Amino acid sequence: NVVIVEHHKYLSNARSAGAHKRAFYSDDSLPYILLLTLEGKLLAVDTDTLAVTLVELKIPSAMPFKVLTWSDIVGFHNGQLSVEVRMLNKGTQYFIFTAQLPSNFPSFQSAPSVAVKSEEPRTKTTETSGGDVDRMRLMEEQIAKLTSQLSNVDAKWQQKMSEMEKKLTKKSGDAPAQPLTFTKTEDLTDYLVCIQLFNGSMLYFKNFKPRELFAMIDGKRIDADLSLLNGEEDCSFKGVVGNQSFFSAVRGKTVKFFIATLSHNEINFTKVNEEKTSDISLLPSQPFYCLEKSRQWVVYRFDEMHAESAGETFDVSEVDYLSKYDGYFHRGTLYLFREGSTGEISVVNEKVVRVEHPLLDDGSIYVRQHSDDIYILNGEQKTLLTFNTIDRTFEQIAYESPSHCDAHSIVGVLDGILTMKFEGSSGRHLATAQLH
Repeated sequence: NVVIVEHHKYLSNARSAGAHKRAFYSDDSLPYILLLTLEGKLLAVDTDTLAVTLVELKIPSAMPFKVLTWSDIVGFHNGQLSVEVRMLNKGTQYFIFTAQLPSNFPSFQSAPSVAVKSEEPRTKTTETSGGDVDRMRLMEEQIAKLTSQLSNVDAKWQQKMSEMEKKLTKKSGDAPAQPLTFTKTEDLTDYLVCIQLFNGSMLYFKNFKPRELFAMIDGKRIDADLSLLNGEEDCSFKGVVGNQSFFSAVRGKTVKFFIATLSHNEINFTKVNEEKTSDISLLPSQPFYCLEKSRQWVVYRFDEMHAESAGETFDVSEVDYLSKYDGYFHRGTLYLFREGSTGEISVVNEKVVRVEHPLLDDGSIYVRQHSDDIYILNGEQKTLLTFNTIDRTFEQIAYESPSHCDAHSIVGVLDGILTMKFEGSSGRHLATAQLH
């Protein structure tokens, strides 16, 4: 048996050459053959009534993303249609939508945010044949299982969107937060890098010769042995993970990595790795380095040798002007930051997120793996911007700076207490403020 289906509009160049099979959906258990066009038009060939019906699928207006193409028909079972839609949200994302067909079929009523409307049949066809009963039952069971899974995904997505909307509504309705007020806790007698560990202990690092790394315990100064840095041209503090602080030193074409650990009233300073500077690039203010491999970033800890470790791979192929971003690693996700005209967060893929905000102009970024939040400090505007990595929202708050202090930096955030260092003509000191 041979069936010829024609349509004066929607079967004309409905798909590019070689892509037609992906757009069609047919099964021996169904009396329909379906075709989904790039524009969201569904052509249904009813092999019982020998008619062709055209329906238009519509995305719910609440969806904030732009539809690029209607990609595929995922499944059809017991009158329920599941389709895949390719959408644009500063990068490509795919969504699954479901729609329940009424018994008369030509029109759809979706669940709960997909709307559709129908048009009258346009043309006729000749007859076709059926299929095997056992195969029909097996296919029905498989499609029913898939449809159930897709329904659960859709329900979870709807719940997540509802929770996000409530959080955003609450934030927009809150009264403006009062500026943070700092209390001075310690005067600094030298130009020191102050390092707060996860347990609250403080290390002090003088990063120019003669270099010093020390802690104050019960009023007594404990110094680290930094003889490993003899002959090194420079040494920089690169961040904290837990109760370990990390440092890097570059000499010629070699970069060496070190860890300092405070334990039992002693600071142990050890070398953990070294790499060639021509092979790697360092993530800013973090104890991670990366290799770029054909539009992929592979991120490693300082204590991992890239020749012996798999690292963490990130696909950055869809990020334009990658060099304009600063990359920060946080809990398995690569966050790409840059200054933008408005606050904007876009998901590139499941492991890469772009973050843009005006305060990133001359802003410093503070990232710790134990915290859900990433902090952005703009000392010129005396503003702290908190980026929550769970619900991916911003919270902005001003702070009061001591007079005659033009250099501000975050030392640590622990148990809701923000510790900052202020430097200026009036001196150098540490101060704390309670976050709201």
